[in-house]
Amino acid sequence: MFDRIVAVINVDMIGWDGDDDRVVEIHSNGQFGSEALADSVSSIRALCGLALTTTIVSPGATASDHASFWNRGDAAVLLIEEYWGGDFNPYYHSQQDRVDKIDPEFFHHAAALARGGNGPIGIENIPGDQLGGPGILRLGLPDQCRVF
Repeated sequence: MFDRIVAVINVDMIGWDGDDDRVVEIHSNGQFGSEALADSVSSIRALCGLALTTTIVSPGATASDHASFWNRGDAAVLLIEEYWGGDFNPYYHSQQDRVDKIDPEFFHHAAALARGGNGPIGIENIPGDQLGGPGILRLGLPDQCRVF
């Protein structure tokens, strides 16, 4: 059933930016496919002129849904607010964890990063046996970018 997974971009907690520094973390596991995916997702920020700073964290957190794909050997990243960078949402899983705590501009830019601008992004997996060496993961980036 899951043999056709090329890459996973897990988006988790992208609405909080308490220190207003516009940092989004991209967590990878140090494996080639995940590192290439992290680099490609990060490059969308500049391509689309998004009001964000991206930080690639490797090895990254394992406490989200992307980790099960890492365990299978799939390329995967976690896109999240500053989970390790010192600006974790203090309202996380409390009665105060409500929509009024979201920074709408930060959320929209982070969502645009996750979806590759105005998308769709294309992901091509080229196996190593076709290249005579390690395989590569290549993102087809959008021609235009739009933040909603």
